[in-house]
Amino acid sequence: MYIVACILELVVGQQGPVFVLEPPSTLVFSNTTGSQLSCSAHGSPTPHVTWITSPDQRSVTAVPGLRQLLGNGTLYFPPFLAQDFRAEVHNARYRCRATSSVGTVLSREVTLRADFKK
Repeated sequence: MYIVACILELVVGQQGPVFVLEPPSTLVFSNTTGSQLSCSAHGSPTPHVTWITSPDQRSVTAVPGLRQLLGNGTLYFPPFLAQDFRAEVHNARYRCRATSSVGTVLSREVTLRADFKK
């Protein structure tokens, strides 16, 4: 009985991550305007939101001038010149990941595509 009470005490008040804002399944944007993917989640304890590539699930990192990770769970793609296009950044698939000590959830896959304007 004592062991059961201890286990229940650890679980009370905890909730695994749940998405509050999940990215769309497709995002097409212009190289002249740039765009962003937003994602947020709640839970207890507060989950940490990161981005991964899909389907290989590698952590997304900043690419100076092309891709930025903002502290609020947003993946930002600033405007860029046509010669700076990188397929692995601008024509790629991403997923948002929310993680806490209680668990991890993955968003739907986002297909990102940059179109060019001159």
